[in-house]
Amino acid sequence: MPAFAPAVVGKSGNILAAFIVHAHLPVAYAATLCGTDVTFVWVAALLRRKGQFMQRIKYRFRQVTQPDTEEIWKPVRLNLGWYCLAAALACLGAVQGVNAAEQSDVPPAIRIDVPVKLENARVVFLMDHPAFSGDMPTGLKYMQLLTQRMKEMDVKGHVVAIFYNETAYMTLNDKAYNAFRKVSTGNPYKTVLLELLNQGVQVEECGYSMKVNRWTNDDLLPGVKVNTGAIGRTIDLVQQGYVHLKP
Repeated sequence: MPAFAPAVVGKSGNILAAFIVHAHLPVAYAATLCGTDVTFVWVAALLRRKGQFMQRIKYRFRQVTQPDTEEIWKPVRLNLGWYCLAAALACLGAVQGVNAAEQSDVPPAIRIDVPVKLENARVVFLMDHPAFSGDMPTGLKYMQLLTQRMKEMDVKGHVVAIFYNETAYMTLNDKAYNAFRKVSTGNPYKTVLLELLNQGVQVEECGYSMKVNRWTNDDLLPGVKVNTGAIGRTIDLVQQGYVHLKP
């Protein structure tokens, strides 16, 4: 067996099998060697001519001076046609093999070893530092995912989001946001926050952060509540049984 034989598999298997059969190897051996469809190997075997193809061409070239040139070239063209057909069938088999591989490329099923089923969930998100997934703050993204999942699983509970420190500005209305960030785009997080408010998430702004930045209640988005301070409010919620997350 040639040294390269174990590696001859995949897309080129059918084409190689056709030429291996032409070299007078058994059909079953050619199929095993190339890891290809036996059907295409049989096609190659049927197309194999009794004599050597290259010898026929050399012979016909030696006879080229004969006057009846049409009769000389007819067998050559016939042999070329058969070999083109064999190559086309082999390529078709390679394409079919690729398609079958793509269809079978399905991720395996995941076995859950620790199933979790929540009946009640009280969660507080501490939004105190900038962390983004693309243009979306990571905390807002996970609030959306959590509220959606709680609704799907019919989990009772409550979600609170506290904005303070470096991300306190995210709850500002358009006018206050533009003035603070020195832009003219308005608050890009407004739509997400209003959606979360509509889904029952309680959005709170740290009163101390507001005092430091000289903001008032009128500078906030509608529906945002102001607490005395983020740290004290966190302690209060934890004592009530809330789990705090800091994305």
